[in-house]
Amino acid sequence: QADGSYFIDADPEIFKHVLRFLRHGIYPLCYDNTRGHDYASYAAIQKQADYFIIPELVTWLKQSQYIKAVTIKTGAQIVEGAGKLAETKDAGTKTSYYPTQRTVKRYICPRGLTLHYDAAWRCGKDCKRAQGDAEDEYEDCTELSTLVVTETTVFEKNLCMED
Repeated sequence: QADGSYFIDADPEIFKHVLRFLRHGIYPLCYDNTRGHDYASYAAIQKQADYFIIPELVTWLKQSQYIKAVTIKTGAQIVEGAGKLAETKDAGTKTSYYPTQRTVKRYICPRGLTLHYDAAWRCGKDCKRAQGDAEDEYEDCTELSTLVVTETTVFEKNLCMED
């Protein structure tokens, strides 16, 4: 240009990644938790880096190093009842709940002691005497359990920085 500045004819959405790398040594990461990696953007950035002869950036993109920068840590646990389901997670964690109900048999104490409910081992001589020759009694109860699956996005920022 007449004022000594340069005009660069490039897509600003793509060139911003090239410029960030040149200024700060930060490799591009085009990822979000919903869509995953944006491979079209990586290809376009690689083409720009190739055009502007930036071998470190080209190599990083050709080797798909961005794949190593983001990992998903998964976990699963079964939670009995509903009271333990409330918890706070950070924005990088997605939690899915898969509830299920089942019918279970619960022991009933012959003397009706609630402390002995579903705990036949707590019943002693007095309970056995009250029961007489009768069979142990059980009742059907509906029990809720939930499979809780967590997916946490882990970002390894050191893999996106030039050495």
